[in-house]
Amino acid sequence: MFRAVGIEADMRELATQGAALPYILTLITCAAFAVFGLYGLSGAADIRRLPLLRAGLVSISVIHVFRATLYGGIGAVVDGDTVQIVFAAIALLIGMGYAHGALAHARAQRRGRGAAAATVAL
Repeated sequence: MFRAVGIEADMRELATQGAALPYILTLITCAAFAVFGLYGLSGAADIRRLPLLRAGLVSISVIHVFRATLYGGIGAVVDGDTVQIVFAAIALLIGMGYAHGALAHARAQRRGRGAAAATVAL
């Protein structure tokens, strides 16, 4: 994966010097994606509701869309780097999926509040 994202030489150099940084960065990245997945499952109501669900979904969406456009996507298109264009397209699809989930969750909560308010009014 380090080769695919263009940091293989740097990480290999750090690893040969005995630095734990490549391993720590890999674990942090894995943990972040695990948390993203949990928030996605929580937004889909497959697991219990996590704290700050809407803010989490929106934040994850912004991170992915930022990665897909400003951080590397536009530059990859200009440079013609096919691998980075594919990574950017995948990040954009994931970000749009999270954005759709955040909007759907907000709509469902609005509908739920309206039904609860109507029941209380009766």
